[in-house]
Amino acid sequence: MAGGLSTFDTGHLLTLACAMIAAIHIIYVGLVSSKSQNPFQFNSVQSLFCMLMMATMLPLEPTSLLSIKHEFLPWLGLLITVFGSTLIAFTIQIRTQKVLSATTASMLFLLESPYAALFGALLLNERLSWLQLSGACLILISSFLTVKAEKL
Repeated sequence: MAGGLSTFDTGHLLTLACAMIAAIHIIYVGLVSSKSQNPFQFNSVQSLFCMLMMATMLPLEPTSLLSIKHEFLPWLGLLITVFGSTLIAFTIQIRTQKVLSATTASMLFLLESPYAALFGALLLNERLSWLQLSGACLILISSFLTVKAEKL
């Protein structure tokens, strides 16, 4: 079955588990962020947890970061993940969820996929099928309508 779902394998299960954990995280941050006086301090605990999770996953990688110490790009990727995706993004999320509902925040998180596709097309010359483009448009429209409905 080309391009379809013929079996449910470990990768699908992990993707589903990550989606559920991400949803729980958004709801939790929505509940706790209003009580947090200092978003950066709250984020420090999250970042520590992420660092511990990454440290437990590193031995599972076929190529250790220690074995590629003379290469620059893997270390750059790790730094971008630590500072961009963890410290900066989580701090912005905590500050934003003091104002927005968890529903709106989750809709805005969905924008990651269309932006990744856009930058993949612009920077890497990737091509999207009509199904992928229609999915991206559906995400953009639903995110816009959710933010618009929250304003009302």
